[in-house]
Amino acid sequence: VAEGFKPTVVLAENGDSLLAGFAEINSINLIKDSVELNTLKPDLIVLASYTKIVKEPLLSLPPFGIINLHGGKLPNYRGASVINWQIIKGEKKGGVSLIFVDKGVDTGDIIAEAQYRKEKTDTIKEILDKVNSLFPPLLIATLKKIGNKGLVRRRKQNPINGAYYHKRFGGDGLVDWRVSTDQEIYNFVRALTRPYDGAFCFLDGKKIIVWRAELLKNNFFGLPGRIVCHYKGGYVVIAKNRGILVTDWRVEGVSEDKQVDFFRLNVGKSFEARRL
Repeated sequence: VAEGFKPTVVLAENGDSLLAGFAEINSINLIKDSVELNTLKPDLIVLASYTKIVKEPLLSLPPFGIINLHGGKLPNYRGASVINWQIIKGEKKGGVSLIFVDKGVDTGDIIAEAQYRKEKTDTIKEILDKVNSLFPPLLIATLKKIGNKGLVRRRKQNPINGAYYHKRFGGDGLVDWRVSTDQEIYNFVRALTRPYDGAFCFLDGKKIIVWRAELLKNNFFGLPGRIVCHYKGGYVVIAKNRGILVTDWRVEGVSEDKQVDFFRLNVGKSFEARRL
């Protein structure tokens, strides 16, 4: 909008309040169903965090196509929740892509790409900030090309190459201390922390959300899942291979004044190996 491109309408999927607020502030018509687009005959459609698969007749409706802002480097990160998955997989660099939507899932022609460096301590919040800073210039440059001559360079993908990732849900954040190394748990916690639901585990029937963890230079060994001791402002828990330091947590069903005491009172106990 600041660059002079004003959408005709905005579709707020699942009642997206932020997108609805954006439309209201900028006096843009708001619609709630993609079916309404068929009567509007748009020249171009841009998708951002849109989770549904676009099908005909909408797919062929806009003469300049449908552009998707995809949060992963293609073709290696097709599908959903790819920003989280990239952290979980321990990627040192992340990528974003602008693609034309086709009948497949993130298999359309690539219009533009950008990469960013992941710091070892970056959480999903920092990564989202990086991703959201990359999309606007890529999209604006593409819109200017379309507005000038209606043509943009596009690179075809081989739909057979690459990999697909499924959408993650809140219940997918269970930490299994028996099978995951300290590095894997560290990545897992960073990928699912605020503003997401968080990685979690169980002890004595209570759900513990792990908001932050740190890798340790000192070695701690023992049974996976065992809470070993208080150490440097947190508590050491044994992963599959060695200890990791839990420094920020939330115990559901426990009052705020007793959060700090929970780990102290449970040193020597082990987290349950499965969901209760």
